[in-house]
Amino acid sequence: SDIDVTATVEDALRLLGHRLNGVTVERDYQPVPLAHVRPGQLQQLWTNLLANALDATGPDGTISVRIDSPDPRLIRVRIFDDGPGFEADMIDQLFTPHFTTKHGRVSFGAGLGLSICRQIVEAHEGTIDLSAGDGQTVATVILPTGATVTARKDTP
Repeated sequence: SDIDVTATVEDALRLLGHRLNGVTVERDYQPVPLAHVRPGQLQQLWTNLLANALDATGPDGTISVRIDSPDPRLIRVRIFDDGPGFEADMIDQLFTPHFTTKHGRVSFGAGLGLSICRQIVEAHEGTIDLSAGDGQTVATVILPTGATVTARKDTP
């Protein structure tokens, strides 16, 4: 069914409300078309990406969420945080299960977050990209509005 992607982002922010004390959340939501998505999976996607941003930025940081439609067939969601970022040579590892940069240390932990994020995005025929620089980290998700959503195989 066709879903308002912005509403799924807001649902994720509500779920994380208990962690937002002291954090500045900036919203820049442009009107976007409805999309053929699975709202439960998207809510899991945004919750993971926002939780990562919260872990990175700390209790007094700023997170910005920008939603727009650079093309009528696409929806772009960008989540910015002002945390320490990551080294460019880490980009491939960030999507590996159990890889984490929490607390400024690179280690292996429970970090299923980004690998699951990528699975969800790929099931929606979209793309996910991470970049860091200029004092901020950006997670960019681009979703086609008319994807043929495939069932995601849950990983252990």
